[in-house]
Amino acid sequence: MAGALAPAAGRRVGGAARDGRDRLHGPTRRPGRAGAEAAAGPGRRCPCLAGRVGTGPRRRPLHAGRSRLAAAGMRRLRLPASPVEDSGHARAFALAAFGVACLAIALYGQSYLVPPVAFAVAVAGHRFSYAWRRRKRSRLMQAALAGLMFLALAYFVFDSVLGIFGANLPQANLVMLLVAVTSFDLTTRRNLYSSLWMTLALVYLAAVFAWDLQFGVFVVLWVACLLGFWAASNLRRLGSPGFELPRRPVALALAAGLVVGGGLFWLLPQPSASPSGPLVISLPSNLQFGGLEQPAVPLVQFATDPSGKSDNVDLRFRGRLGDQIVMYVRTGAPAYWRGLTFDRYRNGSWVVSQPAAFRFRTFHAYVDSHELGSTAVGPQLGDFVQTVRIVRSIPGVIYAAAPVESLYYPAAEVREDQFGDFYAPAPHKAGTTYSVVSHLPDYRPASLRVLTPELPDPVDGTYKDAGNLSLRARQLARSYLDGFDPLSGRYDAVIALAKHLQADYRYTLATPPAPAGVDPVDYFLFDAKYGYCEMFATAAALMLRSQGIP
Repeated sequence: MAGALAPAAGRRVGGAARDGRDRLHGPTRRPGRAGAEAAAGPGRRCPCLAGRVGTGPRRRPLHAGRSRLAAAGMRRLRLPASPVEDSGHARAFALAAFGVACLAIALYGQSYLVPPVAFAVAVAGHRFSYAWRRRKRSRLMQAALAGLMFLALAYFVFDSVLGIFGANLPQANLVMLLVAVTSFDLTTRRNLYSSLWMTLALVYLAAVFAWDLQFGVFVVLWVACLLGFWAASNLRRLGSPGFELPRRPVALALAAGLVVGGGLFWLLPQPSASPSGPLVISLPSNLQFGGLEQPAVPLVQFATDPSGKSDNVDLRFRGRLGDQIVMYVRTGAPAYWRGLTFDRYRNGSWVVSQPAAFRFRTFHAYVDSHELGSTAVGPQLGDFVQTVRIVRSIPGVIYAAAPVESLYYPAAEVREDQFGDFYAPAPHKAGTTYSVVSHLPDYRPASLRVLTPELPDPVDGTYKDAGNLSLRARQLARSYLDGFDPLSGRYDAVIALAKHLQADYRYTLATPPAPAGVDPVDYFLFDAKYGYCEMFATAAALMLRSQGIP
């Protein structure tokens, strides 16, 4: 009996082994059927099981193997775990890079609240992260950090679209707030790298408003912080207790970098000194111009243009000026800015003459010198960039230094009139930012005297039209310009009249309106003898025109 049981036991063992393999590769079969199926051989059905359904050998499902291959692929693509950063010097360099970026934003972006607050919070966050670098963050803390990040994102959306916080660099403020919030969870080296790249984005945003060589100091400081972070982190990984670099290799590396950089600077062609194109950071829109409607009452200052600008300047009306800031301007040079231009004076109001009122060109958002043509007249000192950031909603007059070489405005179209003034298709909303590249004319007296004979008289005589300037005002102009030739001595005549106005009249914003029936220019010259800028400019222009100087 023992001999008869031995082979049976062997078969049971073999069946169990095959049963175990089947549990790995296919559906499990009951042990009672293992012997019969084994006797039938692989791929055959046992005769005693013929006619039964579902009792044959089952194949392994294909999707199981595919899922295992996909899981193995995901394990290969997964980044290895980043080590905890134990170097205090490396963390100090990362914090210093954030400080450099905040200082650049404060100086060039004129943002003085968020940068110091964000940096102070980041200092506390870095100290906390270094002290708790080996401890696991609680779920409550992770939820709090996530909530603060969502609040920062909400601030960015509301400030960019609605300008409810002043729309002062919302992108830069968002990045600074994110760096400050995430500074409490900088445990690994990869976390610190992420913080460094965000500070690099801040340096880039500051570069949008920086058009001078002094900004290179901030770039060098940031690169030094990055190199210091790399060195400190690797020294800690190698087991060095402090931050000590070998002097000779460092000196050789710096010398080699200077030599290679100088050689490349000498060999490579240098770009043009003029800016290649302006940059803008506000979100573009799809605004376009519609049809222009003519004003029903031309003498009343209603905005009839889609941009919201006025069609005239009436010297009998003047709004009260407040102390609220309407825009910030970053410019590379002092220059004369232009907004609205009017060429005809009638009954106390400046208006645009009818031929010029309907002459304009429409361009796409980016207008360069290829589309504008040559706008520079006479000697030029170079080109410079202005970046304008609107703080309060105002009419869509695109203020810029004249003459304009190229313009970028965040809309689908912009319009230029006959005088070279530009307009947006709608009023400027708070948060709008646009950039302009302008020529810088040479306004020195020697250059202006040379240009005097080159100024032709307008064919239609518009710029010699003194309007309804009174006889006594014309006589006063003649006395001011006695001895000056209006053809050969235009510059000296203009300067002489300007000096007389500065000496004999006082500038003030507190100017009452002219009485009914009295021309504002006559009231300014002979009665009040004080006024604001429009009074001085109008009197000078009309008096010069009356003496044949356009």
